[in-house]
Amino acid sequence: MSFEWQDPRLSIQRLSRHIQLTNDPADVTESQRNVLSTLDLYGPQSLNSLSHHERVTAPTMSRAVNSLALAGLVTRVTAKDDSRKLRIELTPKGRQMVRSARQQRNAWFAEKLAALPAEQQELLKEVTPILQSLAND
Repeated sequence: MSFEWQDPRLSIQRLSRHIQLTNDPADVTESQRNVLSTLDLYGPQSLNSLSHHERVTAPTMSRAVNSLALAGLVTRVTAKDDSRKLRIELTPKGRQMVRSARQQRNAWFAEKLAALPAEQQELLKEVTPILQSLAND
């Protein structure tokens, strides 16, 4: 990796860390927060689907889900058409936690962006699809 690409990578990592720490509930780990966010964005999921989405093993996801269930943030629901299938879904408490944290992070980020000159704000809008592509790769 050439040096000039190290700077944007490190800046993105630092920015991500700042966003993650904004109103971060201390009793929820980063991976658990990601699970909650996935469930809020995509709805109920199977354990395998969550594992695949978060790129972790099923046992690792099972531990995360168990902790979230004990905290009352998710629940396991048996599929109506097949009692062998379980879906993980947010509880109202979990949904409220995710949405409150997201709202606080968005407000923090909007405040930082508002402090930028208009030209830089427009440039960031132009670069956003590229960043999304890299993040979803």
